[in-house]
Amino acid sequence: MVAAARSLYGYAEEISTQKIFTERIILKIFTSAEERTLWETACIEKQGLLASEEISEDNFNGSILAPHGTGKVSDGGSIDCGMFLYVVTEELKNRQAFCDEKFDPEKLEINGSENIYDEKVSAKHIIFCEGHL
Repeated sequence: MVAAARSLYGYAEEISTQKIFTERIILKIFTSAEERTLWETACIEKQGLLASEEISEDNFNGSILAPHGTGKVSDGGSIDCGMFLYVVTEELKNRQAFCDEKFDPEKLEINGSENIYDEKVSAKHIIFCEGHL
């Protein structure tokens, strides 16, 4: 996992006392010999890659079909997205740094080192998150 993500999830867990990130073993099933070779090459050539050099031939007593083996993703896991968004939203609200309204790009002015939204919000940086239901 990227260090910044690990730090952010750890901070969210600390301020909320809720479990956000759960480490998990994630295996990549190679679908071809070429894919396995690409994985092996990447592990040798790239530092900081989130992949283990160890290739396994274990098919877990026949429960998976992996004729080309599996690779282990390093630092894998899952996050509780709902809890994470709740914790971050509450923290931003506590800091009076959260705006829960429909974003109108026409109201955004980007002027070098300062960004102004709707003539009332000024910031060096803006985090914009849009989702669709």
